[in-house]
Amino acid sequence: MIRTQVYIPDDLYKEAKLYANIGNTSISEFVRQGLEHSIKEAKKMVTKKQGGFASLAGKFAFGKKPTDVATNHDDIYDL
Repeated sequence: MIRTQVYIPDDLYKEAKLYANIGNTSISEFVRQGLEHSIKEAKKMVTKKQGGFASLAGKFAFGKKPTDVATNHDDIYDL
């Protein structure tokens, strides 16, 4: 599992925390479930609009070249 940091508005966090508690789960699990649901829906949309998820093959390059990596605060946050 990968640990990451995500910035979300305070009100969205509070609401997510509330529903995670109601569901007797952690906020992390609640967010993972939400991402899984969103990805399933996105795949359905892509399939309908572009003739299948496989049509996306080769359109994205994964990984970064050493020259593509931001090295300072201004590059990361586009100030």
